[in-house]
Amino acid sequence: MKLHYLFPALLLTGCASSHPTAVDVGPGPLPQKHDVSDPASIRTPERVKAYPVGRYEDPNDPDVMHEGHTIYRAETSPEWDTDPNEPTSLPLGPGEMATADPAQEHTALTAELEQRLKQEDQLLQTTYEQNERLAEEIKALQGQQQHVLLPVPPAEPPVAAPQPKPQTNLPPQPSPVTPPSTTKTWWPWAKPQTQNQP
Repeated sequence: MKLHYLFPALLLTGCASSHPTAVDVGPGPLPQKHDVSDPASIRTPERVKAYPVGRYEDPNDPDVMHEGHTIYRAETSPEWDTDPNEPTSLPLGPGEMATADPAQEHTALTAELEQRLKQEDQLLQTTYEQNERLAEEIKALQGQQQHVLLPVPPAEPPVAAPQPKPQTNLPPQPSPVTPPSTTKTWWPWAKPQTQNQP
């Protein structure tokens, strides 16, 4: 008998023998009604707008006329209010809680910004006043400077411009050749530099 036919049958039998365990799920907790002082703080209400319409002919059927009536349209649907409005607490450790109150943080931030704006306005005002005072002092000093100016000595007579050299038709002379220098050095390995001229 061949075992390779028997082996897959044993594997399939082993897989079929396991039964899933049943999990008993009891009834969950019943929904509880929470007392909310302001339902708009949890969910924004929908906005409905009314449009009065007069008589008009039906665009799909010219034999039908509609009498004047009011059409109500939902402009915005209700949504969950995700803006934080309740203070939240987070435990940091034993006996320590961090509390974040968005209402207080917003007003504190606004007060801080207002204080900074006031400081900047005061700084701009003082800078403007200082610039005005400095401009007046500069004008006063310029007025005093004109009275204190020393007399200017008379100008010296102009110096005559040099006369150009007369041009000659002689060819330019080559520069004289200097013989190479012979200098002795104290070190025997150092040789004096000589220029080789062609």
